[in-house]
Amino acid sequence: MFVFADKVIIKTCGQITLLKCLPLLVEYGKRASAVESRVSFSRRNFLFPEQQYFPHTSFKEEVEYLKQHFPTGDSYIFGPHDCDHHYMFVYHNPILELPKSTPSIEILMTGLDRKVMRQFYRDENFVSVEELTERSRIQTLFQSSTIVDAHSFEPLGYSLNSLDGRIYSTLHITPQPECSYVSYETNYEPEKFHMLIDNILDLFKPESFTVLIVSDTIPLDSTHEVFPNYFPRGTANHEFTGTGNVLTWYSFRKPGTFSPLQFQPSASSTCAFHEDSAMFWEEEKSRHQLWETEEVKEEVISC
Repeated sequence: MFVFADKVIIKTCGQITLLKCLPLLVEYGKRASAVESRVSFSRRNFLFPEQQYFPHTSFKEEVEYLKQHFPTGDSYIFGPHDCDHHYMFVYHNPILELPKSTPSIEILMTGLDRKVMRQFYRDENFVSVEELTERSRIQTLFQSSTIVDAHSFEPLGYSLNSLDGRIYSTLHITPQPECSYVSYETNYEPEKFHMLIDNILDLFKPESFTVLIVSDTIPLDSTHEVFPNYFPRGTANHEFTGTGNVLTWYSFRKPGTFSPLQFQPSASSTCAFHEDSAMFWEEEKSRHQLWETEEVKEEVISC
C-alpha cells in the first residue's frame, strides 16, 4: 500500500479479495471530506481463476461489484483471450475536472530463469533479506536515497515496496518453476522505461512478459528491434477521452516457449498463487490534505 496526499495505491497477490476494501475506502473518504476523482482496478488474466474467491472469480463478477460503487465506470480487455491479457476498470468522476495521471509502468513476467529463482527460497545460504536484495542485484534498481521495505517469505517468495519522494515501486516474486511469476510496477520517468525493462529482463530472464504503460505518449516501438531476444506477440492502446492519458499494452515471448495458459497443472500441483491485482484511488487534490509527505515514508508496508 502506498498512501499519498492525493491518492492511495493498493497492490495485492494471491487469493486476497482486494475489492472488498472498497466500502471502507468510500466511507473513510467521506469522513475526510474527500471526493474520488478517478478510480482504476487492473490485473492480468488468472492462471487458476477457479481458486479465487468472490468477487474475483471472473472479470465479469469484478465489474459488477465495482459498478455497485461506480456505475458509470468502463471496463477494458487488452490482448487475446487465449493468451496473456490484461483487464482494467476505470471510473472518472463526471462532475470534476479529470486529473492527469502520473506515468506508470507494470512489467509482468512468467517462465523465469530457474537459477535466478532459486535465490528466493529460504535455505542454508539465507543470511537476511537485505543481503538477498543485494545478492540478487535487486538493489541496483534503486537510488541510495530510496526507502526500501523488502520481505523474504518462509519457505519461499519475496516482495518489496520502495519509495523515493513520489516515486514508488513494488515487486513480487513467486519462484516455483511450475508457476514462476515476477511483477514489477513503478512510476519512474517515462523516457527511461526502455532502460528499466532491459534491466528487469537482465535480472529475471523470463520466457515471456507483458508491459502495461500509462503515459501521455506511446513510449515503446513494438518491433523486433525493441528487445532482441524476444518477439512481439501483440500490442494495444487506448486513449482515455479528455485526460490526455494513453494506456499501452505489449506482449513479448522468447522463441520456442509457450503461453502459461497452455499449461494445465495436475490435481496434485502446489503452485502458489501469483496473480496480481491493483487498485488506484485518487482524490480531488483541492479538497483535503489527508497525509503529509513525510508521513508517507512511514506508511510503506508490504502487502
